[in-house]
Amino acid sequence: MRLAKRNRAHGGKQPARVHPAAGGVYKTAREVRLQLRKLLSRAAIFLTLIAEATLASFKCPTAWVDIGDTVEQVLHKCGEPDQYETRIGNLVATFVPGVGDVQMDSILVEEYLYDFGELRYMRFLHFEDGKLMYIKELGYGGKNAQ
Repeated sequence: MRLAKRNRAHGGKQPARVHPAAGGVYKTAREVRLQLRKLLSRAAIFLTLIAEATLASFKCPTAWVDIGDTVEQVLHKCGEPDQYETRIGNLVATFVPGVGDVQMDSILVEEYLYDFGELRYMRFLHFEDGKLMYIKELGYGGKNAQ
């Protein structure tokens, strides 16, 4: 009986407990649920984007590999990649101060794929002119663990 009277006093809507000091005003429970749904959908999108993010380092079987390592350092730490590709990358324009000329250079791009087995994530490494620029974490590996 009390609940029915309370609901009629608010026009059939029960106010939610969102304090004005918390950056809001008193809202109905329905409005709070809608805001929560929006927030959760944005969080899901954000987490999806994070999953695609690049890594700053990862552990090979013998040592850590970091952004900025050379091809030789990575090969020493991880061994030969399972797959690799080498190509000439896009031209890079460099302005020479004082001279006013623009120097055009091409870069050597190397991309390595390491598959550490079905219990670990695969890693995609992108090198430019022999220097590791970024690391991507892919799905679980496909080959049997060694």
